[in-house]
Amino acid sequence: MESKEAFLGQLKEALDELQAEMEKLEVKAREEGAHMKQKYKKEIDALQLQIKEARKKFGALKTSSGPAWKEFKAGAKKAFEEIKKSWKSASHPER
Repeated sequence: MESKEAFLGQLKEALDELQAEMEKLEVKAREEGAHMKQKYKKEIDALQLQIKEARKKFGALKTSSGPAWKEFKAGAKKAFEEIKKSWKSASHPER
């Protein structure tokens, strides 16, 4: 079974990596034309909201224990999967 500390470390690393990739996407959006800039902005805004929610779950995970830890862990995994789906969409918008 994965330890709480290991899971939290992996989650924090993944969130930090997504944040860095999102910042790269924001730069790319500024360099694109008006149409693509709007497309990226919409995707980036949605992704930022999801990352914010995941960071809230991360904070709750750090202080949880016992059954609450297992419940929060499951919720955090689900939230992270949704972020990964959104990231794929945001990083490859239709042209």
